[in-house]
Amino acid sequence: MSVQQSRSMMKSKYLLILELIWISVGILCLAAAVKFIVKADIPKTLISFLMALVSFTFAWIRHNQRKKG
Repeated sequence: MSVQQSRSMMKSKYLLILELIWISVGILCLAAAVKFIVKADIPKTLISFLMALVSFTFAWIRHNQRKKG
């Protein structure tokens, strides 16, 4: 295995880890939003949904970067 192939594999693993972290953050934000819905705290619900959307968007971007590389 060449050095370039090794670096490419490490980059792909790094992007996969970042993707999984963003997905996890998104799921946690959705769980928080559900909790805030139950408590009828609308401002915190909206912020949590917005944060989940951003997290899933970043995960999608990382997924596309990993597939291209």
